[in-house]
Formats: sequence, C-alpha cells, structure tokens
Amino acid sequence: MLEKTAHAVRLIVKDNGGGITIHPIEKIFEPYVSTKEQNEGTGIGLYMAKLIIEKSMKGKLEARNENGGAIFTIEIEKGFKEALGGSPL
Repeated sequence: MLEKTAHAVRLIVKDNGGGITIHPIEKIFEPYVSTKEQNEGTGIGLYMAKLIIEKSMKGKLEARNENGGAIFTIEIEKGFKEALGGSPL
C-alpha cells in the first residue's frame, strides 16, 4: 500500500506468513542476523536496507508483527531527492 501525506510518502508491505520470530523485533536490522539455515544467507539485507533508507535518504524503515504477519513500513520525506540534487517525488 502506498500512502502520501503533505510531507512524506509511505510504503507499507504486509504478509500473512506468521510474523517475525526474532525478539526484540528491532534486532532484524542488525548485521548478520538471519532466520535462514547456516550457509543460506548472510543476514545483511535488512541491515543494508535500513542503512540506505535512514542514512542516505533521511527516511525510516520499521517492522512489526500484526494479525499473524509482518508489516514493513518505509517512510521518506517528499523533498529528499531534491536535497540530493534529483527531481522531486
């Protein structure tokens, strides 16, 4: 789902796969944290995504469990591209 406010754009991605089992949930954004078997992933993807969104794009990446699934929310201020020299969203 895509939401727009006067100052931000928010992308919300939901699933019904049972939610995130790592506690506390914020730990999923730490490097090398993975729910996969050994040698099936590096555990760096969510860490890199959060780093890019929050440091380079001045946005927010959050996760939570709700109704038997996970919800990821990405929020980016509308003017961030212009601040970096690009065209506005």
